[in-house]
Amino acid sequence: MEFQKAKDPKVEYVELCNNLRHYSNLRFAELTICLAVTAVLINFVYSNNLPLSAKTLFEIAGCIVTVLFWAADISDMFLWTCYIRRAAKMESSLGYNQYSSLPGAPAFLLIRPATLAIWLFYLGLIVFWILLLTCGQQLTSVKGT
Repeated sequence: MEFQKAKDPKVEYVELCNNLRHYSNLRFAELTICLAVTAVLINFVYSNNLPLSAKTLFEIAGCIVTVLFWAADISDMFLWTCYIRRAAKMESSLGYNQYSSLPGAPAFLLIRPATLAIWLFYLGLIVFWILLLTCGQQLTSVKGT
């Protein structure tokens, strides 16, 4: 990813730090929205007054929504990684070491422990929706006695 160099490296560094904060916050906001949408869809799936075709539609929607949020997270993480690599690279000329001293610097792999945990969560959601699609009738038609 190419960056347009600012006339003042400190200005560029500040912008990079702002972008890092933005994408970190965005990832967790997207995760929160995904959880809320998933909760609504699960509520519809387990609603006893919906026909099977409607429940199946909500299960498919759950799979699609999860894949879309996961794709957005991958994109966010890619941009975050580009920004932190650039910030770490700039620090030596500025006399800073906030990012260049972190473990993994300056390479900063795309998949870090927090990213792995979030991606495993999305994978778990996809498995959940697939299980509901394949054997959901037995799961959603369970009635209490």
